[in-house]
Amino acid sequence: MRCACCGSELTEAAAREACAGCLARNGCRLIRCPHCGYESAREPGVLSALRRMVHYVWWLVRGRRASDSGVCLPAMPLCDLRKGEHAVIERFEELGHVRKFLSLGLLPGTSITMLKASPAVVVRAGYSEFAFDRTLAGTVMVRRLTARNR
Repeated sequence: MRCACCGSELTEAAAREACAGCLARNGCRLIRCPHCGYESAREPGVLSALRRMVHYVWWLVRGRRASDSGVCLPAMPLCDLRKGEHAVIERFEELGHVRKFLSLGLLPGTSITMLKASPAVVVRAGYSEFAFDRTLAGTVMVRRLTARNR
């Protein structure tokens, strides 16, 4: 299972360990991310089986197309994008800044466009524009989109 907030991979054991200090841990139906503390509902067994099946099929299809250029670009810091490039937020490196980005509506999976790279990083997400200093923008990992993925 993947955390909806920080994007880290969760295991059932790690989620149980993060809930160890909670008074309602036996009757609670939530799991807590050990990385950011975000709580979400447990994934039903049917849904996790379906997710594994879809992931396997996607892996098979992607493996056949791995020779295509630009199919899988590596994650990079937001401050390394050039003006006019499009990207998708993948994860946040600095957990202390996660709440700042979440309060602005910048979640993992959000599509962004770089408007200006210097002196401040200015990005557009939907109809909103945000300005960050380069150190804060360096903590956001994005995956650049090619013309084919847009």
